[in-house]
Amino acid sequence: SDPQLTKLRTLSARMREAVALATRSVGTQAPPPVVIQEPTLGEGFRLELTMRQAVGAERDAKGAVTQLILIAKVMNWPLSLMNTIAVDCECDLFQKEWIKDCKNRSATPGGPSAIYSNICTLQVALSPLPIQLEEVQIREFAVFDTPPLPDLRP
Repeated sequence: SDPQLTKLRTLSARMREAVALATRSVGTQAPPPVVIQEPTLGEGFRLELTMRQAVGAERDAKGAVTQLILIAKVMNWPLSLMNTIAVDCECDLFQKEWIKDCKNRSATPGGPSAIYSNICTLQVALSPLPIQLEEVQIREFAVFDTPPLPDLRP
């Protein structure tokens, strides 16, 4: 069996799980999204951010006391799909100096053998608060034959 086909099948399953997680509402207290519209990115550009606490199996039992899930939906992004993927694949070009109070930024691009998956970490000290935030971002790419959600395009 082809190792890349095996990886693609695994990625497809994980992407479907991620879509299900992003669309699941937790109880009736799920907060409404914060909506950001920026005319300089185009008239139709819209970013919706929702943050909620992780519950049940979403939580890492060995993780931090506070575990949050941030869901970002971007509509009418001003780049083509091909250009967006090209930017996401070049994760190692991003500089920590571009983010205020960033203490560390690392990125590991995957390349062709990993089907361009990559992992990025970011640590920010929220001065003057005595806390730090760590973001771990894993980017994986998948193509769906049909839209995974009714209001999306394939």
